[in-house]
Amino acid sequence: MAKILLIRHGETEDGPQISYNSKSKSHLNENGKKQALKLGKYLAENYSNLAKIYSSALPRSVETAEIVAGFFRKKIITDSALNEVDFGIFEGLTLTQAEEKYPEQFFNRKKDKLNFQIPEGESYKQAYLRIKPFFDKLFASQNAPENEVVAVITHATIIKIIAIYYLNLNLQQVEKIFLHNCGLTVLETNKGDVLVKKFNVSKPLEEDN
Repeated sequence: MAKILLIRHGETEDGPQISYNSKSKSHLNENGKKQALKLGKYLAENYSNLAKIYSSALPRSVETAEIVAGFFRKKIITDSALNEVDFGIFEGLTLTQAEEKYPEQFFNRKKDKLNFQIPEGESYKQAYLRIKPFFDKLFASQNAPENEVVAVITHATIIKIIAIYYLNLNLQQVEKIFLHNCGLTVLETNKGDVLVKKFNVSKPLEEDN
């Protein structure tokens, strides 16, 4: 039974004020670096057999992965398939700004977020089709050695999409979840099934370690 540690990157320079942040080259801020260090220490203590560390190709994810990898002396594997959903014309805007600047597109996306493609960007379904080959291979039990642990450091909306399409949560449930920076979701694969052991756990970040 293989374990997949699904992790959102650490806090960035942009902070929470930017709602649509996909292609931004933003870096971790000091708090984000501290979050990644705490997470790395926690993983080293609890998942010492971590075999591989995958990351999206965006700097905020790569920097988080490199800090975690330092605890395991491993090189990270970057894959642009893990990049955040492309928010197109909404990029760099807050929710309020997007609604005021593009009211029609904002309403249509809110009405059907799974299928509506933001102009110059992606729908949730398109992003799912982009990440599907990566996660299908990762979740395939025949490709995963017994007890292998793999970390995947990616982005909030990608984790939501995994929750919808692989964990069978509905969109309304997922949209109510605030995904913590460096929050940890632990999945197990068993004969092709994906089981949730932990979801969006931030306790390692709260400990003074």
